[in-house]
Amino acid sequence: MPTSKFSIVSDQDAQCDPYPYVYAENDGGARELRSIERALLEEPFYAGDGDRPYMKHSWDQRDGCGKFSGFVARNSVPDDIEIHAIPDGG
Repeated sequence: MPTSKFSIVSDQDAQCDPYPYVYAENDGGARELRSIERALLEEPFYAGDGDRPYMKHSWDQRDGCGKFSGFVARNSVPDDIEIHAIPDGG
């Protein structure tokens, strides 16, 4: 098993406002992340860990099952897509 772990969001980037990642919804919208989702992106994982979060590399990317949803870098969200506030209970 590899010995190096890494987090998707570094400690320094986690302090940025706005947060560097958002969640792309299946309906094509985007929203801010809940605190538990932020914690998941900040948790160190092994590179090949199957439990690491699914990260979209581009806005239009879909997962292996064809689903649109997933974590995506804020700067990948098209300008015409509104990023909605954290859902209730966030």
